[in-house]
Amino acid sequence: MISARLLVAAVVLAAAAASIASSGSRDPTELLDAVIACDRITDPAARLGCFDTRVAELKAARQQNAHLFQPPRQEEQPRFTELHSTIVTVAPLELGTWLLVLADRSVWQTTDIVRFEPERGDPIRIARGTLGGYVANIGNQHAIRLRRMR
Repeated sequence: MISARLLVAAVVLAAAAASIASSGSRDPTELLDAVIACDRITDPAARLGCFDTRVAELKAARQQNAHLFQPPRQEEQPRFTELHSTIVTVAPLELGTWLLVLADRSVWQTTDIVRFEPERGDPIRIARGTLGGYVANIGNQHAIRLRRMR
């Protein structure tokens, strides 16, 4: 008499053979969902058979459609190079530093001690500095370092 486990394993393997032939046209997400579904099988032999089957399907599909299994390409974001704006709000902070709100609503804080007083309406040019920081020219003044607050 054939045991129930052996019968279940035979059914799973038969299903595997049929699905491997048709796996070339299946969506990779669908194939992965099928692998995950194997985890719900309680019988260890049947679960192992299911995993073996689904992995074989994944391998076959990958060989036929390798491009489907590639991660999507990330579009390269344009790097911040320079910003030209106008100061809308100026607030003094401690030790000669300032909080600046620009026309585009971005908020910046000076990290250098500023020896002049930035004023509302001053033009500002912000560029990327070294090591990920930012450098700004306010009006015709010398460059100062900033950090973006928001």
